[in-house]
Amino acid sequence: MLSSTTMKMILHVTQYVGFFGAQITNTTLLLLLFTRAKRLFGSYRHVMAVFAFYSLVYTWIEVITQPIMHIQGSMFIVMMDGPIQFSIDVGNKITCLYCGSFALCIALLGAQFFYRYMAVCKYVICNSNTLTLIMGGPRDGKLPVGQDVLCLIRI
Repeated sequence: MLSSTTMKMILHVTQYVGFFGAQITNTTLLLLLFTRAKRLFGSYRHVMAVFAFYSLVYTWIEVITQPIMHIQGSMFIVMMDGPIQFSIDVGNKITCLYCGSFALCIALLGAQFFYRYMAVCKYVICNSNTLTLIMGGPRDGKLPVGQDVLCLIRI
């Protein structure tokens, strides 16, 4: 069994390798998106660019925090092992920033998958008149004018 200092060193080396790898790949992706993929991806390149840019920011937050996570039963603990670990107030704020940025990263990934699903399945955005015709209309026969509603109708 490995000692705790060896495990900690392996964890930090993995975090730094992941940081540099993410910086290189996401920067390369952004350069390719803005120089080569104008017509090829259309508006999807904006979704990819937002995710790649946020990944650059997220890796900086992660390398500053250097989180250590522990799970025991239903308990989940995130501990900070970064360079600012001796200031409790700043350490708490950075750890909370890490947890929030992790959640935002997952949410952006979900939004990217939803965008691709909508693009592949060819769902359409219907205006309220089309929706009234398709659904038989509401009981009073009126829908808010000027609002678009997502219709789950395949073309």
